[in-house]
Amino acid sequence: MPQYTFYCSTCNLQFKKRLGMGDHPQHKCPSCKKLAGREIKGFGFDFAVTEGTAKANSGVTKHDYPTADNIVGRSAEDRWKVLDARNRAKKSLREQSGAVALSRRDLVEKGQPVSEYTSLGDTQFQARKKLEGAFRQEASNSGMEQPSKAMPNKPPSSR
Repeated sequence: MPQYTFYCSTCNLQFKKRLGMGDHPQHKCPSCKKLAGREIKGFGFDFAVTEGTAKANSGVTKHDYPTADNIVGRSAEDRWKVLDARNRAKKSLREQSGAVALSRRDLVEKGQPVSEYTSLGDTQFQARKKLEGAFRQEASNSGMEQPSKAMPNKPPSSR
């Protein structure tokens, strides 16, 4: 329901009432019980820019009034860029070396996340596989949730 503002000239009281939609030129004053006239001040919102606020009138709503969805979307786009860069690096290394099993090391250079990949030989792959088996056994013994994706038992043969 809309809220209307009334002013009683008899007792100098300004008061607000929530009334149903319609024409309400007067309403009974809660103090003196006489009829008070309705004040018309606009549409219930203000276009004025106050000190310390930014002007929000570029005409592009998502820039003027950013929502959580927009903010999350921007961070998601940044995350997809990182994942895309990782996939390109992995593809390039696999094409150059013919290796399938890779090891990743994440770094931060100049404030940007960077992933460094190295190919794993058969010995390194078997050591990693053994370490994963030990982790799975420890997780099973302690009741922890196990990783959902298992590594293959042996590295795929290179071409």
